[in-house]
Amino acid sequence: ENPTVVKQISEAIRLPSELVYEMKGIASVVDVSYKKVLVGNIFYELSRFSNILSFSERACTSIVAQHRNGTIYHARNQDYPRLFAPLMVRVRFVRNKGELVFTGTTFAGTVGIMTGMAVNGFGVSIDARADKGNITQFVAAAAAGASVFPFITRHVLNSSTSYTDALSKFSTIPMISTGYIILSGIYPGEGAVITRNASSEGTNIWSLPSSPPPFNAGSASAAPTSQSWFRVETNYDHDSPPPATDDRRDPAVRAMEAIGRDNISLAALWE
Repeated sequence: ENPTVVKQISEAIRLPSELVYEMKGIASVVDVSYKKVLVGNIFYELSRFSNILSFSERACTSIVAQHRNGTIYHARNQDYPRLFAPLMVRVRFVRNKGELVFTGTTFAGTVGIMTGMAVNGFGVSIDARADKGNITQFVAAAAAGASVFPFITRHVLNSSTSYTDALSKFSTIPMISTGYIILSGIYPGEGAVITRNASSEGTNIWSLPSSPPPFNAGSASAAPTSQSWFRVETNYDHDSPPPATDDRRDPAVRAMEAIGRDNISLAALWE
């Protein structure tokens, strides 16, 4: 890691006191410094300036799909290196007397959320996006109150109860770096890929149609780019072709079209 970059970003970030207390608690329990825990929690932002960038931008595939009957499905792959696997945990966030607010998947030692589901509201996963920004821009954004990507996910899961509200927040909350937010709801048409810059300027929302057109998987129109009833996001803008060296998008699209809108299910997505 670059000590200068770590120092500049970690000192500039403005964090909610609740997250600071949690990270200090983690540091105390595992007997490491708060700074080390903080660095682990801003891994995504720091990866922009590190050799870990080579895999952090090729580490996720998210899918949101709509069955012909209107049921919404949401799936994601988090293809991080195997060394991260033992650290993955499922967490439950409750308030008052044990009322479940949302569940999520994240890494032990971190306080943000990579994948989550708000009770009776929406689901979300986040994917990495290449960022051409420089350290000066990152530090300025952090100092101005822009948030760490997984912290945004947690904030929206904790504060929103509907797909519509979550879509608005995910589209506008200032971020330190760029990213993709894949959102799903509980009603027909509630699904989108949100392509984010650090600011809300230039935000692109690629939504599911509320009523997908008829489609026959075996027809001549079954092109890999159709995506009439689902959205696939890897780590590249949906309106740009993926690089030949990392084309996970087209195989995923072809697999979804082979399954078909009438047969999409949790089991089919798992396969």
